[in-house]
Amino acid sequence: MPGTDGVSEVIGSIMLISLVVLAVVIVGVGILSQPPPVQTQYLDAIPGIKSDTLYLYHNGGDALYPGDFFVRVDGIDYSSDSLSIQGGDWPWEIGELLKVDGLTTATFGRIQIISTIGGQQSIIVDIGDVGMTPVPTTPPPTPAPPVANFFGSPTSGTRPLSVIFTDTSTRIPTSWSWSFVDGNTSTAQNPTHTYVAAGTYTVSLTATNAQGSDTETKTGYITVSVPGAPPVANFTGTPTSGTRPLSVVFTDTSTGSPISWSWSFGDGNTSIAQNPTHTYVAAGTYTVSLTATNANGSNTVTKTGYITVTDPISPPLADFIGSPTTTFRLLSVAFTDLSTDTPTSWSWSFGDGGTSTAQNPTRQYMTAGTYTVSLTATNADGSDTKTKTNYITVNEPTFHNIILNSDRPGTVLKPGYIEFRTTTGNNYVTINGVQYVPKNSDIVRLNINSDDPSATIGVTSMRVNTFSFTDVTLSINGVVQATGAVTAIYIGGSENWISTLVFTSPAVSPTVWTQFQVDGVNLINGQDGREIVLFGIVPNTAGTTPGTINFNRPSNYYVFRSAYVTDPPL
Repeated sequence: MPGTDGVSEVIGSIMLISLVVLAVVIVGVGILSQPPPVQTQYLDAIPGIKSDTLYLYHNGGDALYPGDFFVRVDGIDYSSDSLSIQGGDWPWEIGELLKVDGLTTATFGRIQIISTIGGQQSIIVDIGDVGMTPVPTTPPPTPAPPVANFFGSPTSGTRPLSVIFTDTSTRIPTSWSWSFVDGNTSTAQNPTHTYVAAGTYTVSLTATNAQGSDTETKTGYITVSVPGAPPVANFTGTPTSGTRPLSVVFTDTSTGSPISWSWSFGDGNTSIAQNPTHTYVAAGTYTVSLTATNANGSNTVTKTGYITVTDPISPPLADFIGSPTTTFRLLSVAFTDLSTDTPTSWSWSFGDGGTSTAQNPTRQYMTAGTYTVSLTATNADGSDTKTKTNYITVNEPTFHNIILNSDRPGTVLKPGYIEFRTTTGNNYVTINGVQYVPKNSDIVRLNINSDDPSATIGVTSMRVNTFSFTDVTLSINGVVQATGAVTAIYIGGSENWISTLVFTSPAVSPTVWTQFQVDGVNLINGQDGREIVLFGIVPNTAGTTPGTINFNRPSNYYVFRSAYVTDPPL
């Protein structure tokens, strides 16, 4: 605290300067940030000069701490390292002198004290047009009564409405008297009051200290309304499906008088318009939601998978492959559709007079030659044709005489099959005791489904009269008829055989042997075990005894012929 003669002389100078310099203006400015509010600083400060040094006399208000403020003199800022309390320690309190060091002049045009509390700069004191000279010492002035002020938050809403009132009175009041006009009062500095009835309310505060009191009245300050219901959100979109880019007009149909809207379109985009138009640029299925809000609350409606966007439809681009493209007569070629843009129908021409409407058909060419194949692919937007000239080459098969002679048992393996076309009547296949009768020109296929060590196949002059297997699937013209054991079979005549057989002759002691001969050349002649695959087997009708495969006992012998130069896959 100031107590020396030098300090008293400074105080006297400051007091007289405060009377002479009529241009001194003291302004307290409270800077509020809500929420939470920053405490408003208040201070009366009187400047004075002694020995070319600026002093500020604390004439009433809040105590200030170093780092919570700085002094600005004619635009130059002086922080706490340039400020010191004369005759005492921090904080700077009423009746104390603050010395400002580092000034280069003894005359000043403007002095400001600026608070930095809460990270905000707010002017506490603003003194303009300063003209000061040293004067004799006089006693300090007496502190003034408070200046009442306040604010409330919120100032409007539905009942019951709870309002927090904050005192912002200056000059350090020591007591407070609030009137909320609804019959309630308070003596707290910062009361919270709840309004239970709708209406408009005037609020007043009387702030008092030892020097007197002051009253602030705010007419119609608080407005309390009757609560209502939140809206019920709803909407429509037109159209809800189409090809990209798809522009959709969304219409708010919410009830309860919403005043704001928040849309989410499902593709990362949003809008706050009541009735927005949104364009979807990518194909997909989108979920749309709307949140509608009024003064009483909000409500959200979500429509899952509401918008469907597809890629634009265009005519297909026809294309295909066939496999194999070089083959033998009587064998099948598999055609695979490779058309793009999603065709929905197909029309094939195989070049031999045959056609198909399947997507991936199979064609058996009956005559050697070169064939041009075309495919027309169609969708809702149009059609396209792909033609491949001389695409399929069909050769006449080369026949080979095959002789197998073995004195040990063997097994017919899966997979294997015989397939032929019937040429005369009196045909039947009995499976599991049920007789199936193919007609003339039917395609008959017998698939071997499991390994069979007791299987027998007998063919005499193109007539099938033995096919003894325990697990076979019978198909006629590509349609499955039955699966099981073949107990009887008779095919009066057949042609167009495209069969494949797989069998094994196991390794046994050196006293037994197997001989496998093709066109007179021994390929197997010994005792080791072998698996033999015969492709394109047809019965032998070229002067050699017709073949019989019989693996249910030793001493097997048959003569068949194969129609392939190279081995195709199963």
